[in-house]
Amino acid sequence: MRAVTLQDYKRRILQVLAHIQNHLNDPLPLDELASLACFSRYHFHRIFKGMVGESVKEYVRRLRLERAASQLKMGSAPVIEIALDAGYESHEAFTRSFKRCFGAAPAHFRLIRRAQFAGVSSGVHYRPGKTVQHFRTLHRGGDMDVKIQQLKAMRVASDRTEKWAAPGTAC
Repeated sequence: MRAVTLQDYKRRILQVLAHIQNHLNDPLPLDELASLACFSRYHFHRIFKGMVGESVKEYVRRLRLERAASQLKMGSAPVIEIALDAGYESHEAFTRSFKRCFGAAPAHFRLIRRAQFAGVSSGVHYRPGKTVQHFRTLHRGGDMDVKIQQLKAMRVASDRTEKWAAPGTAC
């Protein structure tokens, strides 16, 4: 893929990632997201999966589960309310998905008040009040252009974020 095309695709997908995060409570039809990225629905689905590392449905489900984990950790809302907010129609379905993703049932997760998200290929997680600024692009079999440079000493700042999840699990 040409560098210009890759940059354009990254920009379009980043716009979609930000839209999803800002509209996580809304239905997010594939046609609407594809239109936002100016792709056909079929091409969009292939490009999204190739660049983000998971399908749109998997990505949205994972972000909603991560938001639910944050709500369980920080809040006191009933589990069923959080489950419905995450788009699940039953407590049981939510509990199965949540346990598969985080290694503990929601109620137990809340009790221990600890969580670590599993490393996902895109590096994009649900963060309250923050929108996606970047994501890792996945390449299959492509060579990386690596350059080693010496830089002058400089001051830097970092944003320390929490790591959440049960080790070795994925949503």
